[in-house]
Amino acid sequence: MKDQRLGKFISFKIILPAIILLYVIFSALFFYRFWINSHHDTSQKALQATYTMAIGIDGEMFTKLRGIPEDVGTVHFESVKKRLMHLLTVYPDVKFIYLYIEKEGKLIFTVDSEPPESKDYTPPGTEYTEADPEYFRPFKEGKAIITKPVTDRWGTWVSILVPIKDKKTKQVKAVLGVDYPASKWMNEAIKHTVQLFIILLVFFLLLITIFRLVVSIHARKTKETMLQQKEQSYRELFDGNRDGLVMVDMEGSFLDVNPAFCQMLGYSLAELKELEDFFKITPKRWWEFEREEILKNRLLKQGYSGVYEKEYIRKDGTIFPVELQAYAIQDGDGSMSSLWAVARDITERKKMEQHTLKTQRLESIGILAGGIAHDFNNLLGGIFGYIELAKKNVNEKKFDNVLKYLSKLMTMFYRAKDLSQQLLTFSKGGHPVSKNQSLIPILKHSSEFSLSGSNVKRNISVPDDLWDVCVDENQIGQVIDNIVINAKQAMPDGGEITVMARNVPHGETLPLGLKARPYVCFSIADNGIGISAENLTKIFDPFFTTKPKGSGLGLATVYSIIKRHEGEIEVKSQPNLGTTFIIYLPASTKREKSEPNIMNEEFKYRGNVLIMDDEEDLLDLFSCNLEEIGCTVTCARNGEEAVELFSKAKVKLQPFTLVILDLTIPGGIGGKEVIKHLRKIDESFIAIVSSGYSEDTVMAKPLEHGFNDAIAKPYNRKDLVEVLMRNRLK
Repeated sequence: MKDQRLGKFISFKIILPAIILLYVIFSALFFYRFWINSHHDTSQKALQATYTMAIGIDGEMFTKLRGIPEDVGTVHFESVKKRLMHLLTVYPDVKFIYLYIEKEGKLIFTVDSEPPESKDYTPPGTEYTEADPEYFRPFKEGKAIITKPVTDRWGTWVSILVPIKDKKTKQVKAVLGVDYPASKWMNEAIKHTVQLFIILLVFFLLLITIFRLVVSIHARKTKETMLQQKEQSYRELFDGNRDGLVMVDMEGSFLDVNPAFCQMLGYSLAELKELEDFFKITPKRWWEFEREEILKNRLLKQGYSGVYEKEYIRKDGTIFPVELQAYAIQDGDGSMSSLWAVARDITERKKMEQHTLKTQRLESIGILAGGIAHDFNNLLGGIFGYIELAKKNVNEKKFDNVLKYLSKLMTMFYRAKDLSQQLLTFSKGGHPVSKNQSLIPILKHSSEFSLSGSNVKRNISVPDDLWDVCVDENQIGQVIDNIVINAKQAMPDGGEITVMARNVPHGETLPLGLKARPYVCFSIADNGIGISAENLTKIFDPFFTTKPKGSGLGLATVYSIIKRHEGEIEVKSQPNLGTTFIIYLPASTKREKSEPNIMNEEFKYRGNVLIMDDEEDLLDLFSCNLEEIGCTVTCARNGEEAVELFSKAKVKLQPFTLVILDLTIPGGIGGKEVIKHLRKIDESFIAIVSSGYSEDTVMAKPLEHGFNDAIAKPYNRKDLVEVLMRNRLK
């Protein structure tokens, strides 16, 4: 049945266009014939009128016209001219009436219908130099001529040319010319033709309309059938989907949801529609994110949100996590009219992730604790051993080896300090204590020191005009140490390490994640065993290591340091071809003034100093170091005591010129709060913040918090003197 209907429709679609085509051909032929007849009728009427004009001209008067300027003013000239001017008023469609003769192959005007004062007036005897060959034909053929449209100096005309013959000899003596403007000549034929064209066009459009209406009706019925089938399929897919499907309008009202979405939230479709606002099932903390990021930045700009996670509120008030994808639905003008989303309950997945993460954390903490305990026990064993040896030699008055044991003890101490600093850097509190400086000495000294005593050759290529960087010297040195040590271990039989650096000007292509600005880039390359593609993506993960005795903190610490310096690190490697680490650090626009090179032992500062620290032993040690360089030292154990001592000194006109504050005081106010009180009392002193660990950024940016500088604990006399010299305390 369906095939029969389709066959009938196809036949109709062939027959109707054929009828329309025949109608068009017939109309065109009819239209052409009608145009020819209309043009012929117009020509005959004009020709008849011109014959009538020719008969009315006085033959006797005309024969006396010689076609010369002297004809003007004669009785016969004025009589003929008056007659032509009168004819011009009788026939308003005519523009010009004139007589001309042929002399020696030239056409000469004898008289025209224009008054002498007219700009179009042509005096007798004037040659018609622009004459078309058509104007000679009446003389040759002896019969009237209707010219095609001809253009001359007076315009574009259709001319009726009627010969005037001698009654006796029947020879053509002159020609009467009547000019019709080409536009008016065509008007009558065009008017009738247009009327016919409109009638034919109306019938044609009617046929087209009928055809399109029939096709449209059939197409609409076909589409309706297809849409019904698609709607049924869509509804089955929509209702049967195990993920929640929801459609909302731009006001947040629910348009449609599937059973899985209702079941997920515990609402019925009717209850959801009564909510009127999609955000009522979303915790308030997600509103700004969905309005600004999801709606404005994603859906309105790109038409989809991508996969993201959020939370929903069930009917019973419980909150659960979901994974969501949203898509914009556009109306006819391209603007977003509504959106639909796919929501998946990920409660069970989150529980599994949390369980896995907890297990991994416990394993990581165990590995970290074991590594720290192992390293610190080794260091403490050495420290205690050398202390006992030094103590034993002192008791036995054997002083020759005491200095050697103390030197060994300091070496163990610095190793413990480095390990502590590495752990701090890896933790949240390891903010860099940066200063503007050249990277050249750090690259040279750190790479040289890390390769001491090895069979690895170092090649270094660093330009003298390398830009300065604002970095923590110790942390960047630690970066170079870790990378060079890894490179050295990758070449147990020896090899080469190449250290290079260059300036990266603004506008050069940068790795993803870096802001557009100038950078200093340095690289460390080896020709060792390389890193496999599988491990290359894991080398910066905490605790990841391929070494039997490795802790997995080295490169994780490197990554943490570079990120905290607002830089980027890349690694390129192929097995057996070596590895290259590429580091980008922001270039500094500041220039530090060079200070005179004063030996640490020669430095003296005879200022009044206040120290605040909660550790009694550290207070005693710091006091001794400061007194050694000439300071008068006052100690405070907490913030309240520090403020009180500072105030009293100010009142006694013995103000402190230098204040060193511990950042963290357990159970009391630390240096960050104390400095605010001290600055209210006096602004003219130098303040230095000190800490061994902090989650605050005060150590990294002391100037933003009222301090002049920062010094990291533990520090020795040399470190302290360098800070004092940097702040011009002498």
